[in-house]
Amino acid sequence: MIFIISFALIIGGWVGWKNDLNVATFFNSILLLIGVGFAEELIFRGWLWGEFNRFIGFRWSGFIQAILFSLAHIRFDIGFFSMLSLLIGLFLLGMVLNFRRILDHGSIWGCVGLHGGLVGFWFLFTQSFYKLSEDAPAPSWLMGSLSEGGNPLAGFFSILILLSLLIYQFKAVAIAPKPLRGARSEFSNGAIP
Repeated sequence: MIFIISFALIIGGWVGWKNDLNVATFFNSILLLIGVGFAEELIFRGWLWGEFNRFIGFRWSGFIQAILFSLAHIRFDIGFFSMLSLLIGLFLLGMVLNFRRILDHGSIWGCVGLHGGLVGFWFLFTQSFYKLSEDAPAPSWLMGSLSEGGNPLAGFFSILILLSLLIYQFKAVAIAPKPLRGARSEFSNGAIP
């Protein structure tokens, strides 16, 4: 997703090349990849989803957890519509990560890699490889509020990518064979959600 967004930014002429990769930025992106990915997934897809699943059931636990995931990342330093689109993008990312955990039979490692990869690679790209154009900024409705130091998930482009991925994952879960054992059967009692 980061590569697709970066390609669109380059084709649109909204970024210029910076080529300022250094060891500190590289290690910082690795730490973000591991730290943010592991910490947030342990909390949201690990503990919180498990608690909601225990109290309100499998069908609603992922949905409510994705809402809380998006609200935990709320920002008040951007405009209302930018914040609303960011919440929608983060909710869709939360749902994509939920389905990733289901497809991984209850393991959060795929979620850690996906979430951490998005954060780490976005940091690496924006700090080392390109800078946003001040003359022709990317439209915020299309690419998110990047000029405000925002998240690319707030843009229509990212929301469309996440929605497509969510539909693909939903189909994959629907046709997956029923697990006979393993972590996923603890969530759904042997039935596909």
